[in-house]
Amino acid sequence: MKIKKLMLLIAMLAMVVSIGSYAGAQVAEEPAAEEPAAEDSCADIFRDEQAELAEVGAYPTSVSEEARACEDSGVANPYPPPYFYDDGGLLYTLDPIEDLYTSSYDPVAGVYYVYDLVTKAFYTLPG
Repeated sequence: MKIKKLMLLIAMLAMVVSIGSYAGAQVAEEPAAEEPAAEDSCADIFRDEQAELAEVGAYPTSVSEEARACEDSGVANPYPPPYFYDDGGLLYTLDPIEDLYTSSYDPVAGVYYVYDLVTKAFYTLPG
């Protein structure tokens, strides 16, 4: 009688284990989120673009196409645009290391015009 109870107990345990493993296999795994990885790679692309811009001082850089593709996909570029024109039409180019925009030298006034991103103010530097 003890052997029959033992066999019944083992059979029930085997059935519970097999049902549990079958139920576990039926649980759908959640797909891995791809967006954070894309945002991480875009952050690297944006950072590389700024480093290259600072190195060569020219725009566009070689990673610009990739950076634009990231922006087009909806990932925000945390870095400011590399240049802008003021109301008077003067071109300012970004110095990402100094966090400011500088114009070309104005020989008539004898100064460089500067827009500081931190203070959000315009000022001049003597040439």
